[in-house]
Amino acid sequence: MKLVFVRASILSVRFGPLAQLVERVIRIDEVSGSTPLWSTTSLNIFHFGLLNPYDSILCMRGRKVSKILIKCSRLVFIFLLAFGWVYSGWPQIGNFPPGIEEVQAAAPTFVAASAIGNSTAGTFTVTLPTHATDDILLSISWYRASATVLLPTGWTEAATALRDTTRYYLHWKRATSASETNPVFDYTGANDGFGLIVSYRGVINTGNPYDVLGAFASGTAEPATLTGITTLTANSLVVALIGGEDNTGTGMTMTATDPAAFIEHYAESATGTDGAVAIGEASRATTGATGNVSSAFGATVVGWGGWVLALQQPAAPTVTTQAASSVTATTATLNGNVTATGGENATDRGFAWGTSATMVGDTATTTESGSFATGAFTNTTITFVCNTTYYSRAYATNSGGTGLGAISASFTTSACPVSAPTVTTQAASAITATTATLNGNITATGGAGPTVRGFAWGTVASLSGGDTATTTDTVGQPFGTGAFTNTSLTLVCNTTYYSRAYATNSAGDGLGAISASFTTSACPIYSISITSSGVITYGYVALSTASSTVNNGYTQTAQNDGNTAEKLNVKSSDATVGTGWTLASTIGANQFTHEFSTTTGSVWTFMPDSATYVTATPSVAQSGTVSFDFRLTVPSSSTDYQQKSITITVQAVAP
Repeated sequence: MKLVFVRASILSVRFGPLAQLVERVIRIDEVSGSTPLWSTTSLNIFHFGLLNPYDSILCMRGRKVSKILIKCSRLVFIFLLAFGWVYSGWPQIGNFPPGIEEVQAAAPTFVAASAIGNSTAGTFTVTLPTHATDDILLSISWYRASATVLLPTGWTEAATALRDTTRYYLHWKRATSASETNPVFDYTGANDGFGLIVSYRGVINTGNPYDVLGAFASGTAEPATLTGITTLTANSLVVALIGGEDNTGTGMTMTATDPAAFIEHYAESATGTDGAVAIGEASRATTGATGNVSSAFGATVVGWGGWVLALQQPAAPTVTTQAASSVTATTATLNGNVTATGGENATDRGFAWGTSATMVGDTATTTESGSFATGAFTNTTITFVCNTTYYSRAYATNSGGTGLGAISASFTTSACPVSAPTVTTQAASAITATTATLNGNITATGGAGPTVRGFAWGTVASLSGGDTATTTDTVGQPFGTGAFTNTSLTLVCNTTYYSRAYATNSAGDGLGAISASFTTSACPIYSISITSSGVITYGYVALSTASSTVNNGYTQTAQNDGNTAEKLNVKSSDATVGTGWTLASTIGANQFTHEFSTTTGSVWTFMPDSATYVTATPSVAQSGTVSFDFRLTVPSSSTDYQQKSITITVQAVAP
């Protein structure tokens, strides 16, 4: 039987977990609003030292109960806190997948203020304060005689108002670099003009920098009081800008109802008619009314005017998760969309994905870094496991926090592809003259359990030709991975063999490499005998070796029982039992030689074939005897190793 093997390849599947959720045992819940309720880092008790691993050891080192209680108090407190948290119904620690860093948004901050600029001739330049890309530059300026101001390109007029004959302006610009061009304030008229610029950082980087701009306030009485505003977002920065006319004082003091902790930045011009500017800011953690903002100029002023506004910090982006697309056995396209930036482009966006509908367990993340406005985004780089159900969630992060899309409806990867098994051939073991154990191993099923496994074996190194056979095992199929053997072979002694393991599934045959050769042991010994009634015993001899009665310690005797002298002839039969051996003049495969001697083994005579008598002696007297030694040389090779019987016939013939 000849088995035709078909070579097949195995499709390798790689897993692409990017970050394991087991590192943070947290539930990913949708966050109410754009700002997370809890930080994944805020309650990392090991990281912040609330619960040090050494505490469990050190707390027991005290020799007195009081010392032990002191040392262990922090440990006990933390455990009580942890259990109370879990069972109290409080929000779960961490609302973001691992690898999605929650960013706690901070209120915008003051960077720097310029010196006051002024002129009496219709134009002046203000040297910009320190600033960086995306910083907000605020300008307050005022001009006698209701002047009209023409600012450089890129500046936006937020408000303008008139007090008596003095016109006030509020302008802003979002810096596109750290070296913006100093603006030239060009105004009509020949009266006094004043201006100052201040820079702020951490403000939304798209759209208007403020979400609330109060009404213009002005007057002549001190203190200068600006009408308060009602903030709309948490952690906004309340900024007050007041310009003073004909100030002769040397300083200002700014106060407010809420927030009270205004930080004031004061500048005064000594050129022309004196002017002074009071700018101050304070962060407000919550939304609501600020109350009025007042500034005492420290001296008499002819008049003043200004505004209160709230600079808006970025909010977390708004993100939606779309259904996965282009799903195959090991790939899929995850889809998301940033529908609103929150006032600042996202710096990171990506997906959390895993097999849990709650995004807990074997969940990983992908992250793309850059500057991302609104719009759809995808990820196609993830390697999935075939025939597996997954869930995904899109996210995007800016300085205002991380926005999470809803957990998507599930998608299931396609059925696993089937390929031929992967098989290895191991060295044969337990080798004897006629048996051996062939060894193989199924290292991969190929996606479908093999229904057949076995070995090809033979004496040709390529395992081709008529001396190649196969063994087949189907008991217990389908087979999984693992070692398997075959011990049912009948081999020829003193022969070199090769083997190859194989396994077959619905995709085809998986072949191991052809093994290194192994050689069976020397051929076994055979037994041939003669009794006193004429059956010769030679004992056990190996192939291609000889044995004689001399070596067995006795000689056979033939006697002439006739009345006259006779010659004695001798003949040997072919062997019987099992596969017959043929008597021949030379040894070969299943061919043996047989000899006799009448001189006690010194001269040997061949018996050429089973049909021919050979004369042992030409004349034996009446009642005379002849002694014989017999010698057998067994075949050089044989397919049958059973004990053989050979008949020796001595014939008396008249001379």
